[in-house]
Amino acid sequence: MNPRPSVPGASGRMGLLLAVLLAGLALRLLRLEWQPLWWDEGYSAYFATEPLGRMLWLTARDIHPPLYYGLLHGWILALAPHGSPLGAAVLRTFSVLAGFLALPAMIWLAATFFPGRRRVPLLAVLLLAVNPMHLYYSQEIRMYGLAMVLGMVSTGCLWHGLRSARHGRPDWRPLLGYVVSSALALYTLYYMGLLVAAQLAWALWHLREEPRRWRPWLLAGLAVGLLYLPWLLYAVPNLLGYVQDKVQADQDRPLDLFSYTVRHLRAFLAGHVAAPDRLRNLLMTAGGVGLIPLIVATRSSSTSTQRPPAEADARQALWAFLLVPAGLAFLLNLRLPFFPQGGERLLLFALPYFLLLLAHGLDRGLERSRLATVALACLLVGAGAGVWTFLSVPRYSEEDYRPIVAQITQQARPEDTVLAIFPWQVGYWRVYAPRQPDGSLVPPQPAPLGQEALRWGPAMATAIDQALERGTVWFPAPLAFGSTLPGEIETYLQEKAINVVNRWFSATTRLSAWAQVPTPEAQAHPAALGPVTLLAAGFAPGEVASANQPVAVTFQWRRPATGTYHVALRLQDSQGYVWAGRDYEPLGLFAAPDPADRGDQLTEQVGFLIPAGLPPGPYTLAVGVGDGDGSRLFPVDDATGALQDLVPLGQILVVLPPSPPAPVRLPIQFPLETPTVLQGVTVLGGATLPPDQAALAGDELPVRIFVGFEESAADSLQVHLHLLNRDGHAVASWEGWPLVHHPPDSWPPGALAQLPISFFLPADLEPGRYRLAVGLADQATDQATPPAVLTAVGVTRRPAQFEAPSPPHRLDPPIQFGTHARLLGYGLSPQENALELTLYWEVLQPLLPPHHIFVHVDTAAGETIAQADGPPETSAGPAPSGSWLPGEYLATTHLIPLPDGEGAESPAQIRVGLYRPGDNVRLPASRGGEPVGDAAVLVWPRP
Repeated sequence: MNPRPSVPGASGRMGLLLAVLLAGLALRLLRLEWQPLWWDEGYSAYFATEPLGRMLWLTARDIHPPLYYGLLHGWILALAPHGSPLGAAVLRTFSVLAGFLALPAMIWLAATFFPGRRRVPLLAVLLLAVNPMHLYYSQEIRMYGLAMVLGMVSTGCLWHGLRSARHGRPDWRPLLGYVVSSALALYTLYYMGLLVAAQLAWALWHLREEPRRWRPWLLAGLAVGLLYLPWLLYAVPNLLGYVQDKVQADQDRPLDLFSYTVRHLRAFLAGHVAAPDRLRNLLMTAGGVGLIPLIVATRSSSTSTQRPPAEADARQALWAFLLVPAGLAFLLNLRLPFFPQGGERLLLFALPYFLLLLAHGLDRGLERSRLATVALACLLVGAGAGVWTFLSVPRYSEEDYRPIVAQITQQARPEDTVLAIFPWQVGYWRVYAPRQPDGSLVPPQPAPLGQEALRWGPAMATAIDQALERGTVWFPAPLAFGSTLPGEIETYLQEKAINVVNRWFSATTRLSAWAQVPTPEAQAHPAALGPVTLLAAGFAPGEVASANQPVAVTFQWRRPATGTYHVALRLQDSQGYVWAGRDYEPLGLFAAPDPADRGDQLTEQVGFLIPAGLPPGPYTLAVGVGDGDGSRLFPVDDATGALQDLVPLGQILVVLPPSPPAPVRLPIQFPLETPTVLQGVTVLGGATLPPDQAALAGDELPVRIFVGFEESAADSLQVHLHLLNRDGHAVASWEGWPLVHHPPDSWPPGALAQLPISFFLPADLEPGRYRLAVGLADQATDQATPPAVLTAVGVTRRPAQFEAPSPPHRLDPPIQFGTHARLLGYGLSPQENALELTLYWEVLQPLLPPHHIFVHVDTAAGETIAQADGPPETSAGPAPSGSWLPGEYLATTHLIPLPDGEGAESPAQIRVGLYRPGDNVRLPASRGGEPVGDAAVLVWPRP
């Protein structure tokens, strides 16, 4: 016989219980805003933000009753006062509260059912604190956690009432508590009726030998029914139809008993978030494995000890409260099959009774067998793996509307319209959208919806027409439901308006925006863009305000019969900096049927938006065409003079809007929580590389700073940008005012501006995480703001080779370009209709500004028959010249397409050099100290 483990004293138990409670709360507060909302949470947010009267009307036509939404409504009013943003954390903390209250309720319930076992409350609350399924619904914005707590209270009141009646001391307080908590539970979740039925059935069976004592419990059940009757009379006529329609629409298949049991058992032990790897899947099964030694240990204990009658009654009651609702729910599943992924949540209210049975079994097993310790360890390992999975595996990424709401907020105008076709979309907006000082959402926002399914018809077409007359229509199309409505809406919009945004956020969500803009006439504008020919183009209007105003563009193309091509529209300033534009593919995506077009020609109209904050002045609109993946644009053959790989279409005059837009319209990627202010100029935030993209040491770091002018600024104002290391020291900096033609004192009060800045990182900068900080300074007064951190920037460094290579064709002596690099030799590999060239370089020092490498293949007569110009690239990836390290050896690769009829054996020479892409200035070349022009001449040997 094993010695009985010691039980901590009262103070020790209280300390352990308090530690478990605090740990359980901390666990439930982790990563509240990491996961996006999903559809059901969107419904919760929508219902809870409606007026209470309309909320009651909506929930009467929904699958859940109204209490949770009403309480959440009050919670929102308390935690998100007028004008404050809502945010997922505000709503989820209400579920955290309900989840936390379940922990002390579990202690009370365990002590109520097993008053003689001092260890059971600790074991029970520990199992609940780390239970992945309960953790899940302690964060989700749904009613299941609240229903579970109310069910625990009603069960505890029931047991207290039965115990007092059995001891001949009738007490009305447990009865009252039971009636109130049961009624509240029913107003929270319809499935709580299964628990109430199990409770009353157990009470009557428990008192079967004393039927005279049935009366209080029959009256209690009647009182619960009477309290619930008004809602049933109000909601059931609509609810029955809703349930039938939902079952028909979802087409779920009934689960057999084995699948039903296994799914619930797995969810109760390890949660229902699928693990992404074998290790966690294996660990999550540990809880189920742990039931085996627990059963053995419990049976061993039961053969050597006699259980008290009260304890036996408690176990029987817990089994009844677990199995009766589960059995009834299984029968409902057979009759009305509705069991989506995670459908075990409907029986979350039964989880405490399952865990209480486990805790009681563990306590009994620990008295007699070490197997119970093994069982407890297995249960905790399985739960821990489930918690790990819950906190680390992204969920609902397909339904993440945060970037959608952010894009519409930044790119829309107040007169625009957001078209939502599901109530959960409206809920998303109310959670994620910023608010104005008066508490209202920043427009546009989707209109409230009812519970009936929307269908295409004249009324919807009229509503869209009216919205287009006001402004742009934004349509986040949910495509995961198999509905024809999104396609019908988009088809109508394409007939009535020009597309200005078309972006896939996931495989099931596409955002499009449509505006009615005067149709521009296409003027002849011939240009060859690789295999595609631009025949004509036009755009309108020619003057537009920098306030998310749309511009329409008409293209006439001639394209090959096969192939997919990418189109790039760019709005550039005189320095070639791109301020706006759009990319789309395939070419012809927005082409309308036109009988006048020949088979290889098409006409399409697209649009783009002029964002807020653009400096006023003339800009060049240009277009380019590239491969289907958009990785590169074709070089342009354009007699009018192309912008390298872009064809200029004409100039657009950007003007300041009469009324400055709100700062939320700026495309800020990283807003400052506390804006930096100096002399009436406010730094609102910035934008740089996406968080998942690292900067390359030696390359340019592009940054945009967004500012607002509250009053006229001094001409001496400057922006300071710093890249800070862990010690707070600047490893790279930029100072100045980037808009030469728009100094600070030229902006009117209220104006918004985008400030484009880029600076080079040192080539030898250590890889790691750095902080990008911004500040303002006045040169005239020496006033300066402390640096405000915008975001963290990851920096990587190219793998460098410091061992000298052995080129197949060595140049002796090598060709030196400026004071920066020597060309040591080269290698040639003829391909079919192409030449693969490898150049071997020795770096003397970094080369800034960045230079490109030109490779020209000439005939013996000096005629260039092929070329490949572009930034340096090795087999390991891009190698911009600013990233070159002294003493490094590079092998850059170049694939040169050769024209038809010119084989790889054709006599030719290859000219190679370095040039500055902005003005095509080449570095001088020398050999043995003697100038040799601006290129190295390589001989292509004959076979």
